[in-house]
Amino acid sequence: MTAYAVADTSWGPEERLAIQRLVEDGRFTMGDAVRGFEEAFAARLGVRHAVMVNSGSSANLMAVAALVHHPSRPLQRGDEVIVPALSWATTYSPLQQYGLKLTAGDLHLIQLRTRRPVLLDGGALDMLAYISEPAPYVDRILREVYGTDLDAVRRARRGTLAPETGRDLWERRTPEEWRGIGLAFGVTSVVTPRAWTLHLPVAAATDTLALYDIRIDATARATVQAAPAR
Repeated sequence: MTAYAVADTSWGPEERLAIQRLVEDGRFTMGDAVRGFEEAFAARLGVRHAVMVNSGSSANLMAVAALVHHPSRPLQRGDEVIVPALSWATTYSPLQQYGLKLTAGDLHLIQLRTRRPVLLDGGALDMLAYISEPAPYVDRILREVYGTDLDAVRRARRGTLAPETGRDLWERRTPEEWRGIGLAFGVTSVVTPRAWTLHLPVAAATDTLALYDIRIDATARATVQAAPAR
């Protein structure tokens, strides 16, 4: 077993000599060294070509572009792509640039299976403290759906709801009360942490999340879909 110091360098004489040769040559990006690396890397992967770029961000963009312009089954605008919930902005921006839909974490399993208007538990909401123009509508949702209000969120200086916000209220709600929520706000499903138990049928679940159906008859559902946002 070889031990490495935390702050020590892993470069040896070969790397230092290679750097020196590049400095003396003066071509850092498009020279023989880059071309040689591309050829060696392509050979290692068993492919015809490899392209070296200036950063991982550019590599992400090129990879997405290659998938979008692929001659067989290319990605289309609106296709869903699973991404980590926490990452660098350049993980997401190339996908958004090509009009792809991002889903993250366990929630993507629910989104990919359902494609329906979903109401999230309070702990999943974010950036509420920064809402301005739609504040009255958001405040109404918070009051009627979560049992709190926007002022309470701002006073707490969290920018979001506490993870357990509304749990008691949601677990007490009857199916008829949930139907009222669905008709009032145009939602047909509810996502909560798996530990919560609602008086609704479970449509899908992961180890951490559960998707519940709000049963609304076809006539009422058509009314919800056709009604303008309030």
